[in-house]
Parts: sequence; C-alpha cells; structure tokens
Amino acid sequence: MPKERRLAAIMFTDIVGYSAMMHKDEKSSLEILNRHRNILEQCTAAHYGKVIHYYGDGSLSIYNSSIEAVTCAIEMQEAYRSDPKVPLRIGIHLGDIVIGDGDVYGNGVNVASRIETLGIPGCILVSKRIQEDFISHPEFYYISMGKFEFKNITNPIEVLAISNEGLAIPDKYKITGKLKEKDGINSLAVLPFADYSQEKDQAWLTEGMTNALTHELRKISSLTVPSSTTLRTYKETDKTS
Repeated sequence: MPKERRLAAIMFTDIVGYSAMMHKDEKSSLEILNRHRNILEQCTAAHYGKVIHYYGDGSLSIYNSSIEAVTCAIEMQEAYRSDPKVPLRIGIHLGDIVIGDGDVYGNGVNVASRIETLGIPGCILVSKRIQEDFISHPEFYYISMGKFEFKNITNPIEVLAISNEGLAIPDKYKITGKLKEKDGINSLAVLPFADYSQEKDQAWLTEGMTNALTHELRKISSLTVPSSTTLRTYKETDKTS
C-alpha cells in the first residue's frame, strides 16, 4: 500500500496516574478509560479527525486543521470535568506526517508526543506552530510556557497552554517530561549577603534579599538549591565550601 505524506495537526492524550488508579480500583478505572475513548471518538469525528492508535490509557489522533484539533481538545476537557472525571493531559503539534500500513510516522508525531508529557490533568498544550494558526481566532486564549529542548528533537520548541475558562495551566517552573538532560549547572547555593552599610543596621534587608533569591531559584525544577537556613553557617565567615 502506497504511503501518503501530508501536513496534519497531531494530538496525543494520556490519562495521568492511570496505573495507580488500576491498582486501587480496577472497575472504576476501566469506566474512566472507556469514557475517555468514547468522548475522544465522538469529538474527533465531529471535528473531521481520525483516531489512529490507542496506547493503553493514551491515544494518537490526527486532524486536517489546527483550529479543529484545538476546538476538539477544549470540548473533550469540558466533558471530562463531569463525573466520572477523566484526568487527561493533551499535547498538539502541527507537522509533516507519513501515513502507511495503518500507522502514522514522522518528526511531527514525535514532537506532539513529547509536548503531551509536559502536561497536567485538565490541560491542553500546543506547539508554537499550532498557535500561529489561531492568532486571528479571539475565542482561543493561551499562555507561553517557554521553549523546551526535547529528547531526540533537534531544535528547541516553544510550548503554549490553552487558557480558556476551566482548563488547567501547568506551573512553568515545575514542568517535567521527556526533556533533554542538561549538561550545565544542576545545583546552586545562595550565600548570605553581607551588610556593608556604614551603621551595620541593614541585616534585615540582606537577609530578606538572600531569602527572596533562594526562594525564586528553588522554583526551577532542574536546580537543587539549599535552603537559606542551611547556609546561615557561612554568614560573616570566609568559608567558600
């Protein structure tokens, strides 16, 4: 069978924490899984898409339009908020795909699958290429999560969260997923600031600055940052390590 190459909006979904659900309550977990699939198939058909694969508690589907894909995702997340709730995360990317032998291949598929791993229950994450297609559609709201370097993907990709009412938004400082391991700094310590004022009466300010900087740096998930309390022994000393 000849293979077809074309541009498509690619959507990956995944039920967050499904393995733990199955361990706790198999019957309820199967109900959630079936609900996920039923709603996905209904919404996908309504928006001219096609479900290509189910991967256990996840799925891969494709759409002819970025607008249809995002609209479908929003409708799905709205439906999943009613009982039994489905804690689903969704990732969408626009890219070149190859269709053949009942499967879909291509770098676009890999990118969409990586984007989905960054999500949290109830969220929809999209690539910059998807967002560029709905700039002229004011019904869509979005927030940039920043650029990410994914495993086995050459260039960094900007990821945005759809922020329409009711959708979950990940904390950009706590995002995890299938990202490249960075070779740079992975730990950092903020040493106590010294009070060099003439009256030596600004300790409250230097301590506040130390605490504030430490607090902000500890929001970066890839960094290990000791607490300010741990490093107080370095205050007013010549210690370097």
